[in-house]
Amino acid sequence: MGYVADSLEQNEELVQVVKFHILGALRHPIQAFTTDRAVTNKKIVTSHGLISRKTDDMRLTKIEGIQVKQGMIGRIVGYGKVVFQGTGSGNVTMDYVPNPVELKKTVGNLRDD
Repeated sequence: MGYVADSLEQNEELVQVVKFHILGALRHPIQAFTTDRAVTNKKIVTSHGLISRKTDDMRLTKIEGIQVKQGMIGRIVGYGKVVFQGTGSGNVTMDYVPNPVELKKTVGNLRDD
């Protein structure tokens, strides 16, 4: 949880760490090992990369929509892709999210507060 912990602002709290579903970790072990994903009370954060690093942060107030994408296997075993659509700031995508509907609800509830 390197980048996420280091990027916390003052009065910002970690709400949920978003791990890789076991199937995603088995299919893409390096990506699973080198990726940090989390939801805080102010933003969603992703960071990945082994040698270089790519980060995506999006403030909860800038989220315009949340999509959950699940194929047949994903619905059966409980994983999916969550796409956060921002207002003018692009998208933040999280693949192989366990219980993606729960993540959507968590972020939705934080946006309403």
